[in-house]
Amino acid sequence: MIYNMWGIIIQSFNPNVPFEGFDLKHDEKDNSLFGRMYDVYGPSAINGFLDLDKKKMEFDKKYDGEDRIIKYQLREQRDIWLGSFFQKGYFYGEVYCELFSPGENPKYDWNNILLTARMSINGSEKWGESITQRMIDKGWFKKIKDEKTGEVLLEPSDNPPYKIG
Repeated sequence: MIYNMWGIIIQSFNPNVPFEGFDLKHDEKDNSLFGRMYDVYGPSAINGFLDLDKKKMEFDKKYDGEDRIIKYQLREQRDIWLGSFFQKGYFYGEVYCELFSPGENPKYDWNNILLTARMSINGSEKWGESITQRMIDKGWFKKIKDEKTGEVLLEPSDNPPYKIG
């Protein structure tokens, strides 16, 4: 069965604005992920995979009329996906993503998160640590330990102070 999804992606790159995907499709038979994304640089096509059981998402983004490919690799941590993006030989950075059902609003105000995190154009591990810590400080997320792996994960707070939808 093929499911429709929407998504918001933020990444450490100038300009620091959300990238929106309102025409995403996930085929649960082969875990393929495909669709369209829109941002200040224009529309783009995405192709990749989304494995909800393994909590992994990877896709390539290609802007309409261009040959360059930007690769994304993310892992789910509760309600958000964290990972990286890169274009070979040009740039690299961290990325955060939220997926949700069509017609719904995202759980978090990503524009406000961008403003409070003071994202940098350079993209570095410190940027990722900074945005994570600010989200914890604001009460939107809390750190928990995975009982099976011992890995420290983020989990949305039980009653976040800034929630939409």
